[in-house]
Amino acid sequence: MSVNEVINIVWKSDYKLDSILSNLFNASAKNNGAMIGGDKSPNDLLNIRVLEETGLGSESIKIIHIVRDIRDVILSLKNVDWDVDWKDNIETFFPRMWCDSNLYLNQLYSKSEQKYTLIKYEDLLHEPHHILHQLTDFLGVPFDENMLEKSTRAQKYLNVSHHENVSKDIMKTRAYAWKENITQDMLDVIDKQASEAINFFGYRN
Repeated sequence: MSVNEVINIVWKSDYKLDSILSNLFNASAKNNGAMIGGDKSPNDLLNIRVLEETGLGSESIKIIHIVRDIRDVILSLKNVDWDVDWKDNIETFFPRMWCDSNLYLNQLYSKSEQKYTLIKYEDLLHEPHHILHQLTDFLGVPFDENMLEKSTRAQKYLNVSHHENVSKDIMKTRAYAWKENITQDMLDVIDKQASEAINFFGYRN
């Protein structure tokens, strides 16, 4: 959508977050020939309190909460080619953020089955058909085998280095890769900060 289209949609929406987001997502879906639209951003986890206070709790907005083992998250972030100062020591602070934000989101919405569903990234890799059927049922849209077709997946990210895997076959080896690629010292640092969520989401064993 163009900037002007976005501005028009916002101005025509009710002055509520759920109305603005729903109208923007619906317009985006229509422009792309899709049934529904949404946003995928881990950064939203850092703003849960603000989003909740401004209308995220509305029943019109559905939340798919995808959680990934923090030890794999750390290894993945260390491998991105971003020129940032924090990448080399990310294990010293990010696990606590992962722990607090994921637990908080789950605590807020886990009792609302119509609004919220929790998916483990590792389950999606190992059982993609089952998990996608679960998600399409949750969203109220029909399942289509083309959802698993790599050639049409995330076309706009084809030349983005840290998204290079989205156009490949589903890589089951990405689940629990940390078991062969992480030091004990790093594991200890991560565990001190994130043990509560590691246990809660079933990542201890």
